[in-house]
Amino acid sequence: YVIIDAYNGQNYLLDVGQTADLNNRFPNHPRESSWIANKTGIISLWILGVSSEQSRLAIESLIRTTYNPPCGER
Repeated sequence: YVIIDAYNGQNYLLDVGQTADLNNRFPNHPRESSWIANKTGIISLWILGVSSEQSRLAIESLIRTTYNPPCGER
């Protein structure tokens, strides 16, 4: 999943993560306060369904390395 900040017609990446169970990951995400502190517009959650944990971790790492979002692990 990615957390996106939509502002002024643009989308900005705030955070990226992975989980096998969105129902347990959201709400009350541990980085929610960081998303709120870093947003300028409306926060949205974008999801890519991938069943393999290994693939999810690889995608998360690639996105985090490529875009360096302001929230989350670095």
